[in-house]
Parts: sequence; structure tokens; C-alpha cells
Amino acid sequence: MNTVNSVEIVPIAEGHIESFHKTLDVVARERRYLAFLEAPPIESTRAFILNHIKQGYPQFVAISEGEVVGWCDVTPKSRPIYAHCGVLGMGLLPRFRGQGLGTRLITRTLKAARACGLSRVEL
Repeated sequence: MNTVNSVEIVPIAEGHIESFHKTLDVVARERRYLAFLEAPPIESTRAFILNHIKQGYPQFVAISEGEVVGWCDVTPKSRPIYAHCGVLGMGLLPRFRGQGLGTRLITRTLKAARACGLSRVEL
């Protein structure tokens, strides 16, 4: 088991993109938790993250020894009638599960989502 207390949770930054992409791919290839079978191309992932950063959308990553080991984000829905709603995405590398890190990530992300004016978050 890893010591998740030494894992830092920070807002995602451009420098995290490649490491995030690798972690996303590992979780996607498990074919259990995400709606795709592998990570999208790095270019698509980069565009998604840079847009989240630019728009100020909540997206946090868990960092262990300089690498992304998990993430949690909320993407607001695009239709004006759903301006108060967002969709949550998250994942953790298998060896970091079951230690409370997911709870830390989701708590931080939901707090940020509320601060952005989102009152409803869906999976």
C-alpha cells in the first residue's frame, strides 16, 4: 500500500497533461470505470485540459512522486437550461484505491464546483 497522506491534490496544470494521459489510459483499459476503452489521443486530452484550465472548471489531480496517480473533474453541461449542472469524471490508479484518496479528490472537486455556481453534479 502507498501512503496516500503523502499524495498532494492540486489543480491540474499544463505540466500534468502527459502524466494525466498515462493515468487516464490505465484506468480506461481496465474497461470497468470509464465510458471508453483507452485514453483519447494526447491532442484531444491536451485540448480538453487546456479548455478546463482556461474556463476555470474544477479539475484536480493527485500527485505522487511527481506523477499523476488520479484525477477528479466536473465539466459543466453546455445547454443554458443546465447551466447549474456538471458531469463528474474521476479515476485512480489501482494501487492508490481503497485508501481514502478518492474521497479527498471528490470532496475538493465538489467544493470547487459549488464555488463555480454548479448546484448539481451527475456521473
